[in-house]
Order: sequence, then C-alpha cells, then structure tokens
Amino acid sequence: MNIDDKLAFSLRQALQHEAPFSANELSTLRGPLRVAGARDIAPLQQCIELRALHLHACDVSSLAALAALTKLERLHVTCSRVQDISALASCQALRELTLAFNLIEDLSPVQKLPALRHLVAVGNPLDERSFRQVLNELRDTLRAQPYAGVVVEAPSPSSWSLNRELRAAGVDALYGVYDRRSFLVRPGPNGPNGDDADILAIDRYHASDALSDWEDEGYSLEWLRDTLFSESIARSPWPQERGVQLGNAAQASEWVAAASLDEPTRRAMHTLLRRFPGLQYVRLSRERVAEWQQATGVVLPGWYAETLMVLEDIAAGHMSSVRFRGFDHRSNVGSAIDDAWFQLGVISPMGAYQHVVEHSGYAVMGIWLEGESSNLAINLRDPEDRRIYEFEADDMGERGLRQQPHVVFDSYASLLEHIRSVQLGGAMRDAPPEAIIDAIVEAADASEG
Repeated sequence: MNIDDKLAFSLRQALQHEAPFSANELSTLRGPLRVAGARDIAPLQQCIELRALHLHACDVSSLAALAALTKLERLHVTCSRVQDISALASCQALRELTLAFNLIEDLSPVQKLPALRHLVAVGNPLDERSFRQVLNELRDTLRAQPYAGVVVEAPSPSSWSLNRELRAAGVDALYGVYDRRSFLVRPGPNGPNGDDADILAIDRYHASDALSDWEDEGYSLEWLRDTLFSESIARSPWPQERGVQLGNAAQASEWVAAASLDEPTRRAMHTLLRRFPGLQYVRLSRERVAEWQQATGVVLPGWYAETLMVLEDIAAGHMSSVRFRGFDHRSNVGSAIDDAWFQLGVISPMGAYQHVVEHSGYAVMGIWLEGESSNLAINLRDPEDRRIYEFEADDMGERGLRQQPHVVFDSYASLLEHIRSVQLGGAMRDAPPEAIIDAIVEAADASEG
C-alpha cells in the first residue's frame, strides 16, 4: 500500500517504526494523530479506533476518508484545502470540532453531530445559508444542552463578507480572527517545509507593513501582495470586530481614569501606558465580554472582566507578546527570563484548557510562547483572588491539573508593572521598549508622509 510521505511520517511517529504499517496496527491506533502537509489521507479510513486527529495544511478537498472513524471524539482541520465535510455526519462521537481556515462553504453536516460540544468555524468562505442559518441553529442547539462549557466560535459578519469577496475574486487567501489574533492564510502545504500553510499574523490596519515583516521570515507572500491589495480588493476595509474599541495611549489613559478599578491596577495601567506611548490599545464592550462568557460557559471574576473592558490588549494589530523583568515568586521560566515572551489574554476553554476550567477552576490568561512549562492563570472559584498562578502544560489532563498551580505574581497589577518589553509580530524580539516605540513612531510618520 502506497502512503503519502507526510502521512507516513505521522504514522511512523505514532507507531514508532518505519513503514509498512499493518492493517491491524492501523485499526487499533487511538491517537492523538497529527498529519501535516499530506496530499492523500485515504489510509486513515483504516484507523477505526482513532479518537483524536489533527489535519493541518493538507492538500485534500474531501474528508471522505474519515467516514469510517465513528469513534472519533476530537477533530481539528486547519489551514487545509478541504471543501467537502459531508463525511463528518458519520462521526457521531465527535465532541470537539475545529474547522479553521479551510475552503468550506457548506457547514450543514455539522448539524448531524449529537455529541458536539465545541465548534470553531472561523476563516471559511461559508455560503449564505451556513453563515446566517446553520450557525445560528447550531448555537441554539448547543446552548440548550445540559452540559456547561459549550463553545461556538464563528466569524463576524465583516470577516465572513471579506472571505466571500476574496473567494469571488479568485484570491487564494482566507481571513479570520482566532484566539483574539488576526490571520491571513493561504491553505494547503505552501510553507517553506511543505508541512505548513502560508500563515500571516496580521495587523488589520497596517497590512502592507506586516507583509514586509513576514517576507523577511522566508514566507512566499508575493501571491498576497499582488492580489489582496489590488484595486478591487483594496476598497474593502479590514473588518472591525463588534464590541472592540481601539485607541492610542492618551485615549486609553482616559479609559483607565473613568473605570471602576482598584487603585493598584489603575496605577499599573497608567504606568504601562507611559512606558509604551506609541502603541494602540484595545478594550472590549461590556456586551462583548458577556457574550464571551455566555458562549464559553466561563464566569470570569468581576475584577478581571473589568480589566478587559478597560485594557484588553496592550498592542493592537500585530500579534503581540510581552517580556517581564521578573516575577514576585519562583517561575518555571527560571534563567530563561530574558528570552521568555508571553502572549497575554484569556484563552478560549477548549480541549485540555476546558478540563482545567471545569475540574480545577482556573482560566489560562497567559502562555509562554517558547516553551510549555509556564501557563499563567487566574482563579475562577474565588472572585476576590487577584493573584496570577502558573502551571506546566504537562500538568493538564482530562481531570484538570495534576498538581496545584503556584503563585508567580501577587496581583494582576503586579503582572502589569513587571512588563518591560513588548514584541510585535516577532520582528523586534531583542529590542528594548524605547526602540520599539521609536520604530513604531517612525513607521507611522513614514506612512502618513
């Protein structure tokens, strides 16, 4: 049996030996299995015991090979050229389903999954019925279920409209907002190593600059520069997410002054704004925060929800991360602190993160990008606890955290005060805050000139 090289690599990792793979081995494989860059996934139809599967950047148009995987519980299909998902109707055990940045137009097969609890459908050129009717019916159906923690992540109307326009114009690109970050994706195995897509974490308001930054990283983005900013497409504004407000440091300072914050947090936010006066800042509306809590089933502590309505993101646009000058208590980062960059922001509770919320009562609000030993979290069970906790990714299991997390910051205010650097899109990893600010101001002046 001939097997696609990329699929063979994944099976070799899972079964711990080189091909060939026997029918018995394939039929007893439970996973999790991750396949990246494959152009043929037909042999997966033999993996009838598979419970968890991730297909990434695959050049396949149909999921027909998955029709026999009736025991599949978790499926992630990301950045692939998948169009036909009708086979999923046979996967009746599916609980978690991610269909992000594919070419899917008809989402109706998802309605035939009785066990579904989590759905992510961003970054697809959904047809009119799927966007306006099927997604609404799925929300209503899932929210009526007796279990908590239901998640339906769908595109905003503006994101959906943009993807339909890109599709109609023949542009091989997808746009979406996932985990609060904006991405442009060319689906399929188009990246440098043939096992990833062209993925661009993008500033919706300075897209051309973002393209220039990422071309330096070796990604083949000429296709996007030549087409996305053509005369016909350029007339369409980048989507403005509902309930999201942007402002400069002066405007953000007014938000802080007018908010009902405890004094230490207010002082820490003002200090942050003074340190980084050249950045854009984001705050969420009360309705947006409430919608997120309703959709995820997570009740945030009142103090943390209030911070999201004042300063939800400290650097709008590019994917941003921060570096700390230290911690109040011992951190798993250890001596790597000078190179430890964190993405801040509450993480949608899916997969292992959902188990941490349900069984341990913590919500992750910060991730160490270079390693898995430091996840920052807030306590959901004590609304008065403002401390920031830390745990390792390996501590997460189906019953929550295997070990009790430990405190690394005495308060959220202390976390803010310890931020010493901001990184935008990875282009200025080693730059101190002053250099970042100067670069942003210089770029802004040049674009206005």
